[in-house]
Amino acid sequence: MAGFSNYGDNVDIAAYGSRIYTGADRFSSGTSFACPIVSGAAAILLSMGVKPKYVAGILTHNVDRFGSPSRPMRKHAGALNPLKAVNMAIDYPILRR
Repeated sequence: MAGFSNYGDNVDIAAYGSRIYTGADRFSSGTSFACPIVSGAAAILLSMGVKPKYVAGILTHNVDRFGSPSRPMRKHAGALNPLKAVNMAIDYPILRR
């Protein structure tokens, strides 16, 4: 995660916002690049028919963990992995309408 990212017990989910390819052979960084990853993943889940009450839980349980023993993170804390979230929605049809 980027040095400018928020860390600590109050962070429920994160997304990578460093060195994001923006086209024209350019990379950019910032929280403005991380937010659309999370909201886009939520939109994909909703478009699949996932019940809205399950979206946040699916997102927070499908992350790539980060942290270390000297800097532990909350349970399930990490960077969102949208593919894992979509696969969970596919594997568990009860989550959908």
